Amino acid sequence: MAAPTSEPLTQEAALHTATQAGTALGLAVAGRRVLGPVGANASVPLPKEGLVLRITARHSADRVRRELDVAGWLDTAGVPAVRPARSAPLEIGGLLVSVWHQVAEPRMATSAELSAALRRLHATPPPQDIVLPQLEPLRGVDHYLHTATGISGDARSYLHTRLHELRRAYQDLQPGLAPGPVHGDAYRRNFARTPDGEIVAMDLERVSHWPAGMGPGRRRRLPRPGLVHRRGLHRLRPRLRPRRPGLAGLRHPGRHPRPTDDHLARRLHRPRTLPLQ
Repeated sequence: MAAPTSEPLTQEAALHTATQAGTALGLAVAGRRVLGPVGANASVPLPKEGLVLRITARHSADRVRRELDVAGWLDTAGVPAVRPARSAPLEIGGLLVSVWHQVAEPRMATSAELSAALRRLHATPPPQDIVLPQLEPLRGVDHYLHTATGISGDARSYLHTRLHELRRAYQDLQPGLAPGPVHGDAYRRNFARTPDGEIVAMDLERVSHWPAGMGPGRRRRLPRPGLVHRRGLHRLRPRLRPRRPGLAGLRHPGRHPRPTDDHLARRLHRPRTLPLQ
């Protein structure tokens, strides 16, 4: 019997579902394990098959099918990306299982490699037969806050308020790219370098269309989220310290006081301009 799907996806549920999917598809599941943390999805490599099972809740069926379609579009467009081994997901006890070819001997992309891969993706003409969703960087955060454990009610309330503030600030961003496709989750861990030097895009579920409802003349300013621990402020002192005062200042040090932690903290928490890439 499949693990219940009313509960958040766990490693145990992912491994159980992977076993059932392997049986249904005639795949060897020996040596299976959950790759990385479990969130809205779980990835379970099957080393004897050279495949990866990606397990997702059934209510995300449209997103799973779109991810498979996006992989096919990128392959046709000549953009290196993970390749599906099946064109449609398999349903196992209320969970969806998509099957992907495993990237051979992957190494996490460097920042320069990531930049080159993103430029190539951004220059790719949008697909004609796939409707890419508008980019929503904060999509799904409500679910994470709702299911988070180990935080107080006050902390949860603060995070919901902060999420609302960030969503409003996002609507005031000025586009920094021409309209077109973006990865949507462009971190180094989502791009792998293969032994032949190819940079492969992975985790395609958030591939989207940019920009999302942003008009010209909008601001590109976001408040800096979070707090900076004071023990880390000493690392920023050289950058924020006033210029050397010269001999007059050395004779009268009170004219150029050393910045305090409170002063540095206030400067660090001011709104800043974020360069969009």
